[in-house]
Amino acid sequence: MVSVTLLRESYKEHAAQHPIPFTTMKFNLPKHQANINRLLLGLIVIVGAVLRFYHYADWSLWNDELSALARLRFTNFNDLIAKGVKPDGHPPGIQVMLYYWTQLFGISEASVRFPFVLSGVLSIPVAYLLGKRWFNTTVGLLVAVLIAVLEYPLLYSRIARMYSTGLFFTLSMLLCWTYVLFDFLKPSTNFKPKYGYLLGYVFWSSCCMYNHYFSFLFALIVGGTGLFLLSKNNVKPYLLALIAIGILYLPNLGIFFHQLGVGGVGGWLHQPNFTFFIHYFSYCFNESYLVFGAVMGILLLGFYGQFSQKNILKPAESKAKFRVLALVFFMSPMVVGYVYSVQFSPILQHSVLLFSLPLGWLLLLSFVPNFPYKIKSALVLSLLFIGTYSTVSQRQFYQTQHFSNFKGIAQQALNYTNKYGDEETTKIINLSNPYYMEYYFNRLNLEGEKHAQNITYEAVNLKKKKGIQQLQKIVAQSKTPYFMFAWANTRTALELIELVQEKYPYLIEKGNYFNSEIYLFAKTVPIRQNNLWQKNTRFTSQYKVEGKAPANWQPKLATHQSEQYFSAPNAAKLTAQKAYSPAFKIPLSKLINNRYEIINVEVMAYLTKINAKAFITFSYDKNGKNLWWHSSVLGDFIEEENTWQKAYLTRRVPRKIDLNDPEIMLSIYVWNKDGATMYVDDIKLEVRQGNPIIY
Repeated sequence: MVSVTLLRESYKEHAAQHPIPFTTMKFNLPKHQANINRLLLGLIVIVGAVLRFYHYADWSLWNDELSALARLRFTNFNDLIAKGVKPDGHPPGIQVMLYYWTQLFGISEASVRFPFVLSGVLSIPVAYLLGKRWFNTTVGLLVAVLIAVLEYPLLYSRIARMYSTGLFFTLSMLLCWTYVLFDFLKPSTNFKPKYGYLLGYVFWSSCCMYNHYFSFLFALIVGGTGLFLLSKNNVKPYLLALIAIGILYLPNLGIFFHQLGVGGVGGWLHQPNFTFFIHYFSYCFNESYLVFGAVMGILLLGFYGQFSQKNILKPAESKAKFRVLALVFFMSPMVVGYVYSVQFSPILQHSVLLFSLPLGWLLLLSFVPNFPYKIKSALVLSLLFIGTYSTVSQRQFYQTQHFSNFKGIAQQALNYTNKYGDEETTKIINLSNPYYMEYYFNRLNLEGEKHAQNITYEAVNLKKKKGIQQLQKIVAQSKTPYFMFAWANTRTALELIELVQEKYPYLIEKGNYFNSEIYLFAKTVPIRQNNLWQKNTRFTSQYKVEGKAPANWQPKLATHQSEQYFSAPNAAKLTAQKAYSPAFKIPLSKLINNRYEIINVEVMAYLTKINAKAFITFSYDKNGKNLWWHSSVLGDFIEEENTWQKAYLTRRVPRKIDLNDPEIMLSIYVWNKDGATMYVDDIKLEVRQGNPIIY
């Protein structure tokens, strides 16, 4: 047997006599090279697995995960499809899988998320194999690193939804598709057709179609593209594969057309604009100059190697073909999603583009040659370290709340109950589905938490005017000394918090979470307890429509009248001729310190017509041009006419408004749009600190 040392000496002698650019150097120990690649890939997979499994069950299940569990509570398959799948707007694959999975392994966070975390891990080696086949092992390893450690694929690998499964399915499908189209008959396989890859293509395509409609779209794009790449060796098997995929999808057609008739998910998403693409491309690199710079540095090194061979402008035909495919597969779902979102209903978000994400990285890194193993190892290890550091340290991945914290709300509600007493506290939780809290109180009970099983609370869904009136009634009927109000992942008007304060003016406990909050109010402040409401209020200004107006108030817009007033001797009378109340006007930059501060205005109003079109209004203007405005309807808060009652408008400054622009003016006033006679008095403005992690 020839020793490794002799082979190395032989290689060095040959290299000295035949020098070549470093980018084309091939180590003459293929087994050694293969072992290095396997070791690097193994390390990447281990790091990716650790990042995904680390405390993966500690995060609260978020709205969509709990929604999926809520739609599993059926005793037969027909009800699962009719009531658990059709109303959801997604294909049935993942819901059906969860139905049987949870019957075997339970509904704990660890159990529910495990197959999705595992799918995220398995996506790493499949991405490597695809990159290796399309370009080279260096590209494959680098793409595997990005999938393993960057926040985007990592985040969606740790939740029990169809995103990490879709990533695994699309990569597997694309790998099999590649072998079917380009390697179906090869001398290296003794001219035996690779039917395993053909069956794999059919299977993984079907998985894509039953997983999510964007992975369905991706499979459709890939399958259609293949029709333009057929050769005499694969035309028949490929067409048969497409027919088989179509047949396998037939059972879902009824569900598909039902969901198509119901509509999309645009009820809560915002319509995207072209800035979406900028933000998306930034997110693909952790929104980190460090990560982007590292990838660009590797790319430039690759360009240098290509230029040194003078073939950068004339890439190999096979690579050019795969670059075009990577571009088409990466951009097509994004363009289709954008056009549909603009023309029909908003559906475009980061999660649905995860399936095509690796193609963008493959395209970018496709110009990187297959470096010698030492250079390759250095690049892979450097990117692995930089990406991990960026995700864990720069992005604070494990310290950041990425989704609504139902678990935190349940735990805090239980803490309040144990501290202040279950019967002493009225507990209202605003939710889209009562099961979401029921799940976590049951989980806390299993963990032995005191009172978790018997805690009394009311899960409500407070929407618009009916929600305001419903909460007003609950507060009015409450006889307890404490009142808890919480919400999670549902549209909760900030004015609802103000309504509670009318009867329970003291805020003594508060929990801030991402897209969720919990408050505990009291009728009186307990001994050694602070009123957080007062403590967090930074600015207050009130105009009682009498005497000299405070700074920034413009009282001349309304007529002062003494015939009706809430606090003597005057109120502002609004009519068709005098449609605007006294107004508060100030440069926004002088009022607001940060994006999370809350502006609250309360007005005592007297309506002579209960359904009058009268509004409290915030208007953001610059150089006479309106940029944004908010309003609340006074009639939503007032139950009967010809009585004095309080109305509110409570908002954060819109994200589109520049807080630091000194030319943006904020105007706050009451607008009597339809001119019916009404009165306003005691207009009060407050600015207080809000939830710094709500978004």
